[in-house]
Amino acid sequence: MPHRPENPLLSVIIPVHNEQEAIDAMAARLLPALEQCGCRWEVLLVDDGSTDGTRDRWRMHMAGDPRLGLVGLTRNFGKESALLAGYAQARGDAVVPMDADLQDPPEIIPTFLARWREGFDVVYGLRMTRDDPLWKRLTARWYYRILNRIAQVEIPENAGDFRLLDRAAVDDMLKLREHDRYTKGLSAWIGRRQCPVPYHRPARQVGTTQQPLSKLVDLAIEGITGFTAAPLRLLFYFGSAVSVLASGYGILWLGLHVLGKTPSIPGYPSLLCFILLFGGLNLAALGLIGEYLARIYREVKSRPAYLIEVLHLPSAGPADGRGTGDRQATPAP
Repeated sequence: MPHRPENPLLSVIIPVHNEQEAIDAMAARLLPALEQCGCRWEVLLVDDGSTDGTRDRWRMHMAGDPRLGLVGLTRNFGKESALLAGYAQARGDAVVPMDADLQDPPEIIPTFLARWREGFDVVYGLRMTRDDPLWKRLTARWYYRILNRIAQVEIPENAGDFRLLDRAAVDDMLKLREHDRYTKGLSAWIGRRQCPVPYHRPARQVGTTQQPLSKLVDLAIEGITGFTAAPLRLLFYFGSAVSVLASGYGILWLGLHVLGKTPSIPGYPSLLCFILLFGGLNLAALGLIGEYLARIYREVKSRPAYLIEVLHLPSAGPADGRGTGDRQATPAP
């Protein structure tokens, strides 16, 4: 069984973008839940380029508790990059990423910590029920079933970013420096001992979602392109099958022509349909290949996943002698 510190430091990282309305309600539930954990703790809010009063509202809470910290990014880099920034700055023996909208109930964190003490390196929340629209639940179910059939690793269905990771697992995540990230998939890719904790995912309590459908589609595409080349392989198989069928049809037509039995019906409508069908398939195939090439292009440029504007690290209580303070930070590696 892995060794667990007697008085561990628990880090909670919260990526936010324009969540001013959710800050007070989130703090009112999160901080009492952390007091129930029986260990030292710190909270890092990762402000992903908010344009409202999110950062100022959080500073008001920071003024009353030195265990609260802030990672302010220079602009909106996206949730996945904000999560990476949080992992990089978190100093805990265990790290819990969660959303600020209270769809990730902070009261589950003590249960996460108990499973971690039992020896699990990754403890993820498993959504048994969720107050989401029917279309969203159905598309999520179909997506994960398809993804797990073609991906190299099995990604738990109905599991989001709400989880606890041991320090060793966090270090593993930080070694994965790709620009286009799918954190749920990377958490499964690193392996280690993992355990689910079922919970009910409520509807958003305050504010409005900052993840529109377009971002969810982009994340879904990243989940596929980042963990499997199966779509490209399917295109190869399909193209090979079409080539074989076309060759067979050509041989058949040539034989009928030699025997003088060439059909007299021109068949222009059917020919046009086939041209349009395979023309559309070719364009779709080029688009799919383009998605992979675009990701390769971004990786080759090696730009940092995020840039930090303000970094205020918290103090984890009297047992932690590390100081705090605002300072300008260097870009992420």
